Amino acid sequence: MRTAETTRTRVLNTALDALPDHGFGGLSVGRLASLTGMSKSGLIARFGDVERLQIALVDHAAERFSASVIKPAFSASAKTPARLRALASAWLDWLDARRPCPLMQAAFESCALAGTAGEYARAVRARFQPFVAGLARPALGERAEAFAFSFEAIGLAAGLAALTGAEEGRARAEAEYDQVFSRYGL
Repeated sequence: MRTAETTRTRVLNTALDALPDHGFGGLSVGRLASLTGMSKSGLIARFGDVERLQIALVDHAAERFSASVIKPAFSASAKTPARLRALASAWLDWLDARRPCPLMQAAFESCALAGTAGEYARAVRARFQPFVAGLARPALGERAEAFAFSFEAIGLAAGLAALTGAEEGRARAEAEYDQVFSRYGL
């Protein structure tokens, strides 16, 4: 990996790690420069401006999400129910970290993002439910959208439970997923 790519990745990883403490609104160029040991001008030179830095951060979070949640689902059996169960499990693992999901955080804090970065963050986050519906469609047909809504609602509740330290959140989410899978015959 080239030095510029390594530095860019290091900056984005540092920014994602700092989000739980500072949020997007509090993660200024100055704060990120301090956290990375870089100058403000060095950060701006790498990313162009704050808006492009925030968009790059959303993209980096999406890449992490894909590697941690989406890809494990596709390494599961080619059968739709197994993939959906693997997706639910991987998402619960992702949310169990007791820190905000950076994609949800970006969407919730979209008003604090610069320029079009907020709209971009909401659009990236909004892709998950249609993805789940698409994954479920071969087995569920027209019912896939309703399944995807329930699937996402359970995950969002599990994320909030993990964030607030509710010990039973994971177990409740798993039980709810079992009920939804059963209701849809998966």
